[in-house]
Amino acid sequence: MVIRLTTADADARLAVLSYHSWEVSPAVLTSDILTLRADGWRFVSANEAKAFVSGQDVGDRARLALVTTDDGHVEDVEFRDALRSVNCPGVTFVNVGRMVPERFDWYRRSHSEEWSVEDHGPWHRRHFISGHLTGVYHGQKIGGLEYLGLPLGAPLLATASQFSSPRFEPHPETIALAAHWAQEVDPAIIAAPEWVPELSARLLRARLAKRWRGRTYLIGTIESDDAYLQRIRLEVASGRAAFEKALGRAPRLFAYPWWQGSSACDRELASCGYEMTFAGTSRIQGAGMSAYSIPRVPLDPMTARPLHLSDIATRTRHDWSALRRQVEGAAKRAMGVV
Repeated sequence: MVIRLTTADADARLAVLSYHSWEVSPAVLTSDILTLRADGWRFVSANEAKAFVSGQDVGDRARLALVTTDDGHVEDVEFRDALRSVNCPGVTFVNVGRMVPERFDWYRRSHSEEWSVEDHGPWHRRHFISGHLTGVYHGQKIGGLEYLGLPLGAPLLATASQFSSPRFEPHPETIALAAHWAQEVDPAIIAAPEWVPELSARLLRARLAKRWRGRTYLIGTIESDDAYLQRIRLEVASGRAAFEKALGRAPRLFAYPWWQGSSACDRELASCGYEMTFAGTSRIQGAGMSAYSIPRVPLDPMTARPLHLSDIATRTRHDWSALRRQVEGAAKRAMGVV
């Protein structure tokens, strides 16, 4: 089916607002909504947003906004109540694997047309996607990497969402050797910025790393495309099953953790019955565009207020970033780094 856009449709926009209920107060949330309403934005439910991206009639289409929050924290109760106080619909994307079972009942009972409970994956994990050395683990917060169980002194590498990219595995000796070196010095040295170049130099001497364009890359292996597809196929299927078991129904929408997804994972999610997915940031959805990898606008306590969503660019129809990543990846592999 070809969707023919009128002049009015061409100007239609959907802003998907991405909050975290645990970091934004109800007062700030309601103030944002009232500010945007005064600026001409109309807040819609998940079903209305789906109708918009499908090209269906949803009434006034000029400026639509969908409120979302991620992770499924206990503050979702206050977040939902704040939305109700200003008659605003919303969506919460939850990680059922990270929630205590006692909270499942509230999400089952609260799901409705105006407050949709949807899927954020069972976990909220990242993994290494490259050998690029970015830091060292000295006990600091490493959101999404805790499941790796890294020892003190382990190298930290470039990361992304577990769904978005193939996984990089450093050479088996690297982490053990780095942890051994860390045990030989004062812990304060490990936490100092100077330890990263020192670790880099030691790994280079041990021939466990290479230099490329001024950066250090650890030796290791990257997950093959076939292995990546098999992994995300399993993760999507098992995650959907976990959601159904926990909340008693199948999810329709999926928001990628860390706002990072991929076209390959979108295809897998679509084949499993997901009707919309959300990935990417700082863009607004135009009319007649894909219902997959819809970008969101992150909003937190540091966001400049009052909000001016009209200043945010509309999502482009063609994304060249994937092609750029492929070209750069080919150049790096030719140099023996990933």
